[in-house]
Amino acid sequence: MRTFLLGTLLLTAPLFAQARPLEPADLAGRRAAAEAITALLAQKADLPTSIAMAAIAGTQLGEGSAARSNLDAALSRANLAPRADAALRTLRVDLGELAETLTFQPTQQAELPKGFPGFQAVDEIELRQYPAYRMVRTDMQGGSNRAFWPLFRHIESNGIAMTTPVQMDWGRKDSAGAEKPMQMAFLYGDMTIAPQHVADGVEVVAIEAQTVLSIGAIGDDRPARVEAMRARLEAFVEAHRGIWMAAGPLRTMGYNSPMVSRDRRYFEVQLPVQKVESKGRSAIR
Repeated sequence: MRTFLLGTLLLTAPLFAQARPLEPADLAGRRAAAEAITALLAQKADLPTSIAMAAIAGTQLGEGSAARSNLDAALSRANLAPRADAALRTLRVDLGELAETLTFQPTQQAELPKGFPGFQAVDEIELRQYPAYRMVRTDMQGGSNRAFWPLFRHIESNGIAMTTPVQMDWGRKDSAGAEKPMQMAFLYGDMTIAPQHVADGVEVVAIEAQTVLSIGAIGDDRPARVEAMRARLEAFVEAHRGIWMAAGPLRTMGYNSPMVSRDRRYFEVQLPVQKVESKGRSAIR
């Protein structure tokens, strides 16, 4: 770890992005830190003052969180930069982006399925518990637009309400070897829904209750972004091997239609996991 001294503040920049999953107790600190950072950005403070005030705001972010790690890294870069004016401009951009991440709230266009966990934070690994649910899915061989309409016709013809998220399971590789979405699914609002008609090309399936590691993000689920988030999830599992192991294919959960502007869209990348049975070891909570 790199350590540097600014006045009486000892700041550290960890070598990893996130050491533990987000906890509900972290949320109040995220709000408080965002308020403090926003207030700082409204001032015309010089670089040393900005670093000091941002560091104080950062103490309200949970130790081991991605937000704390990102802030520490931004402060380290600013403190070690050779030119104060350029460092201050960059730091203010970094702080602005962090404040937006800490305060982001998705646009809710439809209800969640019964029992589904709701939104908590952007850019933090979460450990989530999902109940059993039912969904209708179809193959994505022809792309997302061709997959969408058979699913939409299914719920429309059966009088089934649209929900969010839209689930896409990944796994098919393209000619370059990169993974692509393999199936798209609309989720039923609850397990009691039974469609009267199921057309060719779609299937209704039941999904068992499961645990996932999840990261939320703003924007579009482009393959390069999904792969970067997959790497974070897999690195987290590797760092806690003997406690968690992957238990299914990667999936994305999309919450917004193209009618929502790109800077307001929200999606999640999720990796199903299960506990590794090991005597004398306890799982992360």
